[in-house]
Amino acid sequence: MLRRLLIISLSLFTISALADAEKNIRAQMNSLMPEVSIDSIEATPIPGLYQVASGSNVIYITADAKYVIQGDLYAIENNQLTNITDAQRQVATKKIIDNVDPATMIIYPAENEKTYVTVITDIDCTYCRALHKEVPQLNAAGITVRYMAFPRTPPGTESYDKMISVWCSPDKKWALSDAKKGNKPTPLKCDHPIDAHVEIVRELGLNVTPVIIFANGRVVPGYLPAQQLIEAVAAYG
Repeated sequence: MLRRLLIISLSLFTISALADAEKNIRAQMNSLMPEVSIDSIEATPIPGLYQVASGSNVIYITADAKYVIQGDLYAIENNQLTNITDAQRQVATKKIIDNVDPATMIIYPAENEKTYVTVITDIDCTYCRALHKEVPQLNAAGITVRYMAFPRTPPGTESYDKMISVWCSPDKKWALSDAKKGNKPTPLKCDHPIDAHVEIVRELGLNVTPVIIFANGRVVPGYLPAQQLIEAVAAYG
């Protein structure tokens, strides 16, 4: 009975400590960065240090909200390093990508789908074009490729307008493949998801192309040759 009471008391103390810390942290964050939306505040394995997540961004802050650490937190177990921060980013990234309507993407489906990757792409980027050439190989391996748009130049520029034309095409898959061969798409206008995609990519803290996001939220910035990507998805996706 005494053991049970001690466990209950410790649990209540932990809950109370977290509540107090959360109150301090929210007040400080709202004062310093009112534009930042806090998704979660969680205790870390380090006493008195809390993990604050906003989208895929993670910082660490003390319970009294007087000290902030920006960077990755690692745990050392069996002489190996485990990136605790990266695990949180992966969870957040998956949540954000899962909330994107697939109807706004351009999708090259695998006939016998085992998994999928979401690729942040630009029309003119060299490595984006290299990756696209290997979509058939990825499809053959059971990997569906889903594209989100992230033009490297701002609205009103040629690259941005080409992206709109592709997403407004009646045959989006053909138009994207043709544009990635270097051909200029027929100029088209419509209600498009380009701006929404750009906002999502920025929420993820990404600013390069291509970026490959596995179904579980793992992020691989840059180009991977098809066979390496297939192996990485099998090992980590």
